[in-house]
Amino acid sequence: MVQQADSAGYLDAACAVERELVATLYTWSGQGMEDVVPLLGTESFHAPDARALWAVFKGLWDESAPLTPALVYGRLVSGGGMTNVGGMPGLTALHGIASIPAVVPYLAREVRRLAQLRAVRAAMETIIASTANGSEATEITARGQQALIAAVPDAMGARPESAKDWVASLDGAPRRGVPIEWGRLRSCCIDGNEGTLLGQWWDEWLYLIAGRPSMGKSALTTAAALHAAVEGVPVCIESLEMSGTMLLDRLVAMMSGIPVHRLSQSGLRDTELDTISEAHRLICNLPMTIRAGEARALSQVLGRCRQWRLTRTDPDGPALIVVDYLGLIRCGAQSKEQATSAISASLKGLAAELRCPVLVCCQLNRGPEQRATGGGKGKDATPDKPRLSDLRDSGSLEQDADAVLLLSGLRRGTSGWATVSVEKQRQGPTGETTLWFNAPLTRFQEKEYEPH
Repeated sequence: MVQQADSAGYLDAACAVERELVATLYTWSGQGMEDVVPLLGTESFHAPDARALWAVFKGLWDESAPLTPALVYGRLVSGGGMTNVGGMPGLTALHGIASIPAVVPYLAREVRRLAQLRAVRAAMETIIASTANGSEATEITARGQQALIAAVPDAMGARPESAKDWVASLDGAPRRGVPIEWGRLRSCCIDGNEGTLLGQWWDEWLYLIAGRPSMGKSALTTAAALHAAVEGVPVCIESLEMSGTMLLDRLVAMMSGIPVHRLSQSGLRDTELDTISEAHRLICNLPMTIRAGEARALSQVLGRCRQWRLTRTDPDGPALIVVDYLGLIRCGAQSKEQATSAISASLKGLAAELRCPVLVCCQLNRGPEQRATGGGKGKDATPDKPRLSDLRDSGSLEQDADAVLLLSGLRRGTSGWATVSVEKQRQGPTGETTLWFNAPLTRFQEKEYEPH
C-alpha cells in the first residue's frame, strides 16, 4: 500500500507539471516551443489531456503554423481529442494554471526528467520480473542494462564530437562573465609582468571568498554584487548571516558615501537625508534580489536560486549569485565534513546549471593564528598568510571551487590595506593584490580614502 501511494503521488506530480507546461504554451501562443521541441515527444507525457494537447502543438509546429487557440480547437475537434482535454471547459481552465513564458524551458526539462524516471521504473519492474522466470543473473543484467540505457539515453553521455566540430561551435562565442569593479583584481603584476588576474567573474564558476572573521568577506561580495547590478546584470544575494536591514544599510552607505554607523543616528543634515533618499531610490531600481534571514536548508537555497534565475532574469543572459555564507547552510549529512562536501558540490553544480558565476563566502580555520609570527601574543601577534589548507571543514571546498580568494591583513573594525590572494584559479594565474578597506562605508576600493 505504501508503494502504491508513493507511485500515485509521483504520477500526480508529473501530471501537474505536464499540464502547467501545455497550459503555458497554449496561453502564450506557443512562446518557448523552440526550447521544448528538442526535448520532448508525445511519449514524454503521462496525462491524457497534456498528451493530446502536445500532439496538436507539435503538429502545428511541424507545419510552421501559429499556435493559436482557434487552430488548437480546430485540430482537437477534427482529431477527436476534445474529450481527452475535457471539452471547452478544459481548454478555458488552462489559463488558470499557466505560468509565464520564461519558465517554459524549466518545465520542459522537468517533464523530460519525470518521463525518464517513469521509464526507469518500468525498466526496473521488467528486471525484477525477470528474476522470477528462471533466467540467469548475467542474462538479467544484460537485459536490465539495455532497458535502462533505452530509458535514459543521456546516461551514456552526449554523442562524441570531433575536435573540428567542437572548435567550430565555439567560433565567435567569447567567454562570458560579469564585470569586476576593481582593476587590481581584473589584472595585476605577475612575475614582473602586467597581466590578467581574474579578468571577470566567469560564468559557471564557483568562487570561494574566504578569510577569518572580520576580514571583509561579506563586504567584498556585497560590493561585487552592487557593481554588477549597477552595470545592469541581474543579481541574487542569499544573505544567511546579515538581516535585510543590515544589508540595506551597507548598500546605502556604499552608494551614498555616508558612514554606515551614521545612517541610524539622529541629527543628519538635510543634504545627507536627501543623499540617503536618492541612494534608496537607486537601489530599489537595480536588478537586485535580496533574500535575508530566510530558511537555510540547502534544498531551499538551491530552489530559490533556480526560481530567481528562471523568473527574474533572461535564463541565457548574464547573472550573478552571492551566498553569504556557506557555514550557515544546513544539510542533512551525518558529519560537518560530509555536509560541507555536499554543499560545495551542490553550489558548483548550481553555477553550471544556471550558467552564471556563484560567489560564496566561507570561513578559514585558526591556522593563520596558530602560525602567527612577529613575537607577539594574542592580538599583538601577526597572523600568518592564509593557505588553501586553512579552508574549514572539508578538502572538497578546494577541489570543487574554480577559484579561491583568501582575504587577510585587516584588524577588526578598522580601515586598512587588505591582501587578496588568488590561491587557486582554473585556467588562470594565481597571485595577490591589495585593496583598501574603507571601514565606515564597509567597502573595498583601490585608493586610500575615508569620508569625513
